[in-house]
Amino acid sequence: MKISIEDYFGNEVLILEYKQLKTTKPLGVVIEVVAVELGYNVADFYLDEDDNEYIRLQEVNVDNTEADGRENLINLIKVLNENLL
Repeated sequence: MKISIEDYFGNEVLILEYKQLKTTKPLGVVIEVVAVELGYNVADFYLDEDDNEYIRLQEVNVDNTEADGRENLINLIKVLNENLL
């Protein structure tokens, strides 16, 4: 599964790729709950050309300072890893 994380304007910031997942909950639910808490929305959820799940998360607050945006991104990655690995 791949998770693309984008800034408010849709610019890709990074892609996380998970080969094994520990969660038994539906991924869309887990990821959406985590994303919303940290200032992101699920923009897309689909299967890529290899039938792997692909999720795009987009930052929702255009007024974040650079420091706030960086902190939210770091926390998002940390919480995703804690919930999915």
